[in-house]
Amino acid sequence: MGTRFNLLLSGIEKLYGDKLFTTCVKELNRLENMISCFLPTSEISHLNKNALNHPVGISEELFEILQDCHQ
Repeated sequence: MGTRFNLLLSGIEKLYGDKLFTTCVKELNRLENMISCFLPTSEISHLNKNALNHPVGISEELFEILQDCHQ
């Protein structure tokens, strides 16, 4: 998504922290694949490319994200 982040998991056992870190990275990758304008295959790239020419259906999750961004 063209950004960097740090994830600090303190005060938890290493095994749980490793699992939690993996879960977080998977979720961030999933979101990036949906909303990154840098990935031509993302849902937001598809919307940006096509919505000017014709109505484009989007997932409920993307709709909710866009609504939150609009507020």
